[in-house]
Amino acid sequence: MWSEVIGSRFDVPTVGHADTLSYYIEAKYKIDASWSAALRWNQQFFGEVTNPAGKDERWDHDMWKAEAGLAYRFSRHWQVKAQYSYGRQNRDLQQGEQMFAGQVTLKF
Repeated sequence: MWSEVIGSRFDVPTVGHADTLSYYIEAKYKIDASWSAALRWNQQFFGEVTNPAGKDERWDHDMWKAEAGLAYRFSRHWQVKAQYSYGRQNRDLQQGEQMFAGQVTLKF
């Protein structure tokens, strides 16, 4: 199990500082010599900026995402992974809230 916290500040012309803070918590479990599974939870929070009207507002919508993955290692060099993600933003319109991804890895 491991986690990370990331803070970023962007200097935006005519707006000032655009801050964001994010974190994730991830756990990986080795089922046997070939199979492993992983779970991950992450969130991102956005700070406030001053809009052209002089009012403070968030520069994007806070979000969270949950992910699950499964991997199979054929050998030291070949591996395949499948991952499913579900995410939400604090807003009415949801874009890209579900994702399925596959990966083939060759290590040499």
